[in-house]
Amino acid sequence: MANLSAIINLLEAPAKGLLTLEGQNTTCADVFFVWVTIAWHLERLLSDPSSSLHTHRSQIIKIYNDRFKMMMRDSDHYINLLGYFLHPRACCYDVAE
Repeated sequence: MANLSAIINLLEAPAKGLLTLEGQNTTCADVFFVWVTIAWHLERLLSDPSSSLHTHRSQIIKIYNDRFKMMMRDSDHYINLLGYFLHPRACCYDVAE
């Protein structure tokens, strides 16, 4: 049961991120912010040595990095990163809140 709980915790951030992107007013900045939020969530989750996911830390990070690189490579001129930096509220995003 602990493994199931760990997997649920692992997939929680991507699932919530996908839900936030389902809308008519989604921007490139929103997509990039979801990726950053997922990375932050994974870092918090995988940094706990008592977690059963800690033993798979390097594999999970590799999968995330590969998918992130794929998204950045497949987008024209890093459009998601550019959209994030040009977004008027980009300075207001604070993951620590």
